[in-house]
Amino acid sequence: MSSPSLLSARSLLYPALIALACLITFAPILSNGFVSWDDYETISRNPRLNPPSTEALVYYWRHPHMHLYAPLTYTVWMTLAAVAHAGVNTGPISAGLFHAASLILHILASLVVFALLCRLVMNPTAALYGALLFALHPVQVETVAWASGLKDVLCGLLIWTAVWQYLRFASAVSPRPRLPYVLATAAFVLGMLAKPTAMVTPLLALAIDALIVRRPLRHVLVTLAPWFTLSVACAVITALNQPPANAMQVRVFLRPLIATDALAIYLYKLLIPLGLAIDHGRRPDVVVAHGYLWFTWLAPLTAAVLLWIVRRRIKPSNPAKAALILVAGIVPLICLGPVLGLKSFDFQMYSTVAEHYLYPAMLGPALLVAALLIRPLSRPKIKPTVVVMVTIPLVALAGASHVQTYYWKDNLTLFTHVLDVNPDSFAAHNSLAAMRIETGRPDLAVDHARRAIQLRPGNEAYYLTLGNALAAQNDLPAAAAVLRQAISLAPDDPAAHSNLVSVLARAGDFRGAQEHAHRALQLDPNDSQAHLNLGTLYYQLNRTDEALRELETAARLGPDSVIAHTNLAFVLMESGRLAEAEAHFITAVKLNPRYADAQRGLQELRKAKR
Repeated sequence: MSSPSLLSARSLLYPALIALACLITFAPILSNGFVSWDDYETISRNPRLNPPSTEALVYYWRHPHMHLYAPLTYTVWMTLAAVAHAGVNTGPISAGLFHAASLILHILASLVVFALLCRLVMNPTAALYGALLFALHPVQVETVAWASGLKDVLCGLLIWTAVWQYLRFASAVSPRPRLPYVLATAAFVLGMLAKPTAMVTPLLALAIDALIVRRPLRHVLVTLAPWFTLSVACAVITALNQPPANAMQVRVFLRPLIATDALAIYLYKLLIPLGLAIDHGRRPDVVVAHGYLWFTWLAPLTAAVLLWIVRRRIKPSNPAKAALILVAGIVPLICLGPVLGLKSFDFQMYSTVAEHYLYPAMLGPALLVAALLIRPLSRPKIKPTVVVMVTIPLVALAGASHVQTYYWKDNLTLFTHVLDVNPDSFAAHNSLAAMRIETGRPDLAVDHARRAIQLRPGNEAYYLTLGNALAAQNDLPAAAAVLRQAISLAPDDPAAHSNLVSVLARAGDFRGAQEHAHRALQLDPNDSQAHLNLGTLYYQLNRTDEALRELETAARLGPDSVIAHTNLAFVLMESGRLAEAEAHFITAVKLNPRYADAQRGLQELRKAKR
């Protein structure tokens, strides 16, 4: 196999078109902010990134975070954080740089897919349309527009870079060059360090090598043996880092039907990309309770039969094209295999189906489109018609993706859209409640929090949200009762103890508040909210030095906390440290221009300085 010359005009034009199409389609994400869907924990409120440090970098290479060992991803995020902070150790981190990085990586991934398709289908124009489908389909928006989705984009880029370079090695005439294999192996290892999903790469290389390159299976297995060894090691490490199976698991004999149900939804979203959202509510218990699994298996079976029929008809006259179609059908199964529900995984508490899982799997549909276009695009008489017929739906898909990017603007926009798609999303209800509390509208938070509890009564986090909403409305007895319910559900959750601190302190129970504050910090010394609550409590008890220490720690660990910066500023002002107080008041006002306490404090401080 050989790809088009890199010096040809067309080989330069097509990548430029792909990059331009991505830029136009996904441009709105550059002005989007962070959202509470993992972004706070991974980036914007992650104390190890605010500011980044060498010690934090070493930590991520030695430890998993949020049950995932992805040190390469955190290295990228820490590099971006260092640039975003630009020597400033306080204040919120900018989201724009992180979104720009995701978009750049997506463009690179799309170009790698184009290069891979060129080698597979031997037709640059067909490869172009396949790559554009990969780049512009609306199911890719979640991964690209979500700041925390960078791990999936980076992983997908490295997976297909590894396969592309491996194909260069496998398809070369003997003696085979070593450099492509070395590059492929390096990309494969880096992919697993970006996200463990890359462990499927050896199976992808095996399918392409055995079915398309058609080397003897024994030679293929010998070549890929080191990859499979690394993949098994990655699988073991990932399993050890995962939390215990959640309550969403179902009986083993039903799991294949859960998997086919997920495949049915993915097929539907691929063909009719409507109702896309971060929470489809396709939990195993919901699928079983509604009986969906007893008939949704027909969709992937039908798709498989259709692919088999097309392949069988084409094979006698064009066995190479038939092999491409077969691999196009196998690729999504390999990529999605670990997250189809055959083994219970953490995200199933929300849904087995998630659009960001599709990111690397979209190579399959891209290859199918490219393979089916080879012959029509090689016939001059019908080529213009084919180009128009293919371009129109691609433009429509790009338009739909462009619209989809706006849903990721902020928490209100994102989670309101989720509820439009899935009204029973307890995650969206809770996130909207938390957002309303942060923006000073707890009256709008209570109903959402109660609805989240109604939908998911065993989750202590939703009781915390309701307790905070009630406390913000000064209903302290009700807030304390709800927060004690949260502690009864999760006695070792530092947030439950921490949130109860401020409620008890405001109610005059300083002894109880102090006990829960120390318990929260005992459970998690890096809990910024616990430090904030303890610092505020010390201030109320006129223990100024201790209050300063705790509030400074709270502002450092939670740089996006308006209350931490505001409370610290007031204590600094009373201590005569006016310049430092002014800096924290300004940070608080930047975080939330409508926060009255910060505005009032800044005005009082500036009057005092005159």
